[in-house]
Amino acid sequence: MPGVPPGFVVRTALRELIGNATEGPLTVINAPAGYGKTAVLADTAGPDTAWVSLDHDDNDPERFWAAVLLALSECAAVPRASPLRRLTPAADDPAFLAELVDALDMLPTPVRLVLDNAHELTDETLLHGLATLIRHQLSGVRLVLVARGHLALPLARARLQGGLTDIRAEDLRFSVDDAARLLRAAGVELTADRVARLVTHTDGWPAALRWAALSLRHAENPDPFLAGFAGDDRTVADYLLDEVIGQLAEEKADLLRVISICDEVPASLAAALSGRPDAAAMLEELDRETSLVVQVGHEATYRMQALLRGYLRADLLRRQPEHSIVLHSLASRWFAAHQRIPEALEHAAQTGGEVTTHDLLHRHALTMVLAGQHRPFRTALAALDSDAVDTRLTLVSALQHFQIGDTAAATAELDRVRDAPDAEPGLLRLVEGQLALVTGNWPAGPPAGDPDDGAVWDRLAAGWRRLRDGDRDGAVAEFDEALRGARHDGLRYLVMQALAALGSARALDQDYSAMRAACAEAAAIAEKYGWQQAPWQAEAHLLLAFASLTQFEPDACRQHSALARSAATRPEIRAVAQFLDGAAQFDIGHRQTGLRLMRQARRQLSDRALSDGLVAAVATIEYQAEALVGLETEARETLAWARERLDGCAELTLMAAWNQADPAVLDAIQPVLLATTPIHAQLLRTAAALRSNQRTTARRALAAALALAEPHMLIRPFAATDTSVWRLLVEQAGGFGTAGSFADHVRAVLAPVQATPIHGSLTSQQQTVLLRLSSARSLTEIAAELSVSVNTVKTHVRAIYVKLGVNNRRDAVVAAREHGLT
Repeated sequence: MPGVPPGFVVRTALRELIGNATEGPLTVINAPAGYGKTAVLADTAGPDTAWVSLDHDDNDPERFWAAVLLALSECAAVPRASPLRRLTPAADDPAFLAELVDALDMLPTPVRLVLDNAHELTDETLLHGLATLIRHQLSGVRLVLVARGHLALPLARARLQGGLTDIRAEDLRFSVDDAARLLRAAGVELTADRVARLVTHTDGWPAALRWAALSLRHAENPDPFLAGFAGDDRTVADYLLDEVIGQLAEEKADLLRVISICDEVPASLAAALSGRPDAAAMLEELDRETSLVVQVGHEATYRMQALLRGYLRADLLRRQPEHSIVLHSLASRWFAAHQRIPEALEHAAQTGGEVTTHDLLHRHALTMVLAGQHRPFRTALAALDSDAVDTRLTLVSALQHFQIGDTAAATAELDRVRDAPDAEPGLLRLVEGQLALVTGNWPAGPPAGDPDDGAVWDRLAAGWRRLRDGDRDGAVAEFDEALRGARHDGLRYLVMQALAALGSARALDQDYSAMRAACAEAAAIAEKYGWQQAPWQAEAHLLLAFASLTQFEPDACRQHSALARSAATRPEIRAVAQFLDGAAQFDIGHRQTGLRLMRQARRQLSDRALSDGLVAAVATIEYQAEALVGLETEARETLAWARERLDGCAELTLMAAWNQADPAVLDAIQPVLLATTPIHAQLLRTAAALRSNQRTTARRALAAALALAEPHMLIRPFAATDTSVWRLLVEQAGGFGTAGSFADHVRAVLAPVQATPIHGSLTSQQQTVLLRLSSARSLTEIAAELSVSVNTVKTHVRAIYVKLGVNNRRDAVVAAREHGLT
């Protein structure tokens, strides 16, 4: 754990803010370098704090978890008998994370776990484990993440749930009073207006204020220094140049001047720019001793304070314009050689050499677009004269427009060069394939004689063709290979597209768990890189909405439906999203609105070519809802719509069985399009057996329904089942064997919508008695256990019966389970 630095100024309000924030389950302190994040946190650290200072090497999951466990074991608040002291890190073993979660949750007093420099963490396995801790919001740990930038963690949900406190740069900036105390501590007394001007022109940046305090302390007359420092941005930079850079050894000052052309400079590039083999050692020393540069990221990359860097860069351009161009050209070549094309293009643009920009784009534009580097590609393309935008760059531009959903611009560009003699067949095929997918068609195969080079796009296109031909296993295999290739090549955009495609294939394969996992990862990538409007996000969120609906998560279903509509480029996707939103509203209790939205959406889909699975899902969901509220005419219309589009499938038979309340028609062997259909069939058999008073048969059928539903957590079929089936599910608690825990989960989720209203809330004493009614104890034994009279217990029991609407002990226990009270 770091100590508080010399000259540290205690800021009471900030200390209270940090202290209060870290009482919550998750705190994120995120600000640029020089804002004193580590110092203010160290100021509030106590014996309950476990601290891990991270760097890029900690992206090895086992190394990371070993560091966390060591920090926890050295924390005084962790008991010596805690399992945390005996755990062995095994990041790829789910059991390790489960044991870690349990051990943290069992801590008698909460431990504050600080992960300093958390922005260094990029390993997916490691981040998954950390996300697990964040999701659980454990009572035994207060997680504090300190970072200088984006964190690739699921913070949005924690923020939405109120479990996350954000502390930003604006919270860490010095106020006028803080700055005055800092100056006084340095032996500098200034008038209030001068302090205020100083704070304004440094934007309260703690590092700049400390530099000013240090220099003013040694000044015989502080007014000349202060007058310059409190001027405009140029004079502030002049002050830093004269009073900070001027105090450095000449070789260090020269190094800072040449690296000022880069926002972030790897040490090896600094050596190339400066011609100094010892550049890395000098930067490390500057970081350690002056904070003029700070190490960021990995591979010894450094960033200079923005105000100082901006002035040094401008000063270099003003004094040595030719040398500035030489440095930018050298940096461009260096970044290009290291496959960092956006940075290479940025520096090429500073040389004024359009030929260099064109050459870089010509070689790398396609890879940039497939990797999702849309903004630097657009910026560089806009810098070229229109005559320099040739056929290849036009096709890549069309591809990028397709990827962001701008179909009109993409189609216009494609039409302009489709017949150009220099159009590359492979690139043209890729762009036309994207057009086909965006417009809801199937991509064409490779031209005759065109060799299969195993490219990621060819795998994706082959997968879609296999899916069209009904080869689901083959499609999944192709999409898996495409995903593997895209990950290997760092093509993040194609990773997202391959995941969305894999989700579609898994949906048709009725593997809803795999479907949800693939689409959730695709959505997470899109959120991280700002690709929420990509066409593939519409399909990913559409499938996530369907998954949420089947798991009886109507609020999540509505959220994903809205996101699908926002990204959709095709009317049928918007219509299906509206349909799912209507189904979710029906589940929430807005039945008329839900039915209206479903009916409108289904009619919009009538003239569209739809897959059999989609037709079956729409028809069965709407039909069951209409039947449930007694809309017989509308239900017949829905069934007729389905019969026009489907032939000989189990879903048509299921709707007939619902209409006749006769499960016998389900015995015919027919293809099943939806994973929910066999569950509905077993629930129908359960209801029929109960009507015939065949409770053993009913229990078997209900157990079979639970077993079918459990692998994919398909809860919704149980929400609209017959009342007698729900009652059996409640009465037989604990009697479903291996499906028992899932049955409990179904009851807990559906209790609010299935149970009849309670006539008045139960008092705490009545709840205590109710909990004991399910046991074999007599009322006399219950009274003795509670140390009250039998008459008191009888009074409570009578009140319980009235409020639950029952008249005997057994029914009270069942009603309590229905309401989730036991």
